[in-house]
Amino acid sequence: MPADLQANGGRPIVISCPGCRQRIAAGSRFCTFCGAKIPDASEAVADRRIVTVLFIDVSGFTAMSEQLDPEAVSHIINDFFHVLVDPIYRYGGVVDKYIGDAIMALFGAPVAHEDDPERAVRAAWEMQVSAQEFSLNLERQTGIGLKVRIGLNTGLVVAGAVGGSQRADYTVIGDTVNLAQRMEANARPGKILVTSETYHPTKHAFLFDPLAPITVKGKSEPVEVYEVVGPRPRAFRAVEDDIRVVGRDAELERLEDAWRRAKAGKPQAVLLSGDVGQGKSALSRRFLSAIRPDARIHGARCLSYEQQTAYALVGNLLLGCLELPEFAPSAQIAAHLRQFLSGIFPDDAGLADRLGHLLGLQPERPDMRSLSPRQLRTSAFLALNDLIVRLASQGPVVLSLEDLHWADDASLEWIRSLLDRLGGAASDCPVMVLIQARPDNELHAPELDGPLAFMTIALRPLDKASSLDLGAMLLGATLGALSPQ
Repeated sequence: MPADLQANGGRPIVISCPGCRQRIAAGSRFCTFCGAKIPDASEAVADRRIVTVLFIDVSGFTAMSEQLDPEAVSHIINDFFHVLVDPIYRYGGVVDKYIGDAIMALFGAPVAHEDDPERAVRAAWEMQVSAQEFSLNLERQTGIGLKVRIGLNTGLVVAGAVGGSQRADYTVIGDTVNLAQRMEANARPGKILVTSETYHPTKHAFLFDPLAPITVKGKSEPVEVYEVVGPRPRAFRAVEDDIRVVGRDAELERLEDAWRRAKAGKPQAVLLSGDVGQGKSALSRRFLSAIRPDARIHGARCLSYEQQTAYALVGNLLLGCLELPEFAPSAQIAAHLRQFLSGIFPDDAGLADRLGHLLGLQPERPDMRSLSPRQLRTSAFLALNDLIVRLASQGPVVLSLEDLHWADDASLEWIRSLLDRLGGAASDCPVMVLIQARPDNELHAPELDGPLAFMTIALRPLDKASSLDLGAMLLGATLGALSPQ
């Protein structure tokens, strides 16, 4: 008799799929519902990992239960949970469990990503936005509104199968979970509360209000907490004035040479390639800091969870130009876009419709509404390239595109069209396209070759002397204080 049946008198032990949460027979290698690979139980029991835990609780559920028919309440709460759960899975998380009118979700287990805290906060913010829209509609129909409180914490957990011989569920346990639940309990309705462990890895992407530390049962010291204000505008990240890089003088000189050629009117495209942690971002920021007085810098970053989102990179680039956050209402985006373009193309009223397609806006002009999706895409790319060339006519332009290994296919197509346009441009087109990507090149698209070829700068590991210099700089020590070993 198989081992998974012997332990239960011949009856199969039931476990939960860590992906879709459906119950399946223990010992299964793949989920029969979603096809996910099922981790071996022996591996899952001792799996220690860093996870961001999210708790969300519905406020107003009790009042609604008292005033409405139970069947109506059931339909409403199911619809509400569907709205709330969607962002969790879209950002790579999983629902761990439903606890009455609360949900516990995980980011980092069973599948880990390098930006799980950011994914979790983005999901939480989108859940709040969706909850507010749902509540407004519900209030118009029933006179009753719902709000949600969300709490997040990031830390070490033990992940694996927890349960008895007849049923075991994949979950996580540890103090990290308890503290996340305390964050939810202390959050105001309609707000998101996070610990410092979640705040620090996400403060580059979100604005926070620091609140007074709170006392938590089981903690000897008050806990630092932060309330999420909203996403930062996706403008190009501020370029610091004093950025030190170590062992990259030759690479920096090549960037500066390319910039001199671009500033002289000869378009340039540079691919900065390097593994994680080899200093692509630091080198790029150091270069951009040096040229900032002479350049108009626009930039955008590809995000790992947006690889399947058409125009993600292009949209982020345009939102940055407009200095708008990613969740800005469509009406606000349209108004900012028209205002931004009025000073650059005062005689082209249709340009806003063409560029608006890249931001998910519906065209207003009848001639634009009659175009096919392919025609809309081509028209939008031409419009964006026209905008870049026009901006360059007012002064040198640098486009900094980060983490291209996560770019969506549509945005890659735009980059190819831009390079074709720049490669065929007449003289005096001062544009430099600076792209960062990993050498393993996870791009599922043809190489970005064209009339304007890339100059590739491949970052290699630092030599021993440069590594010691870097260590001294990061530790705030002197070389003499470091062991030569």
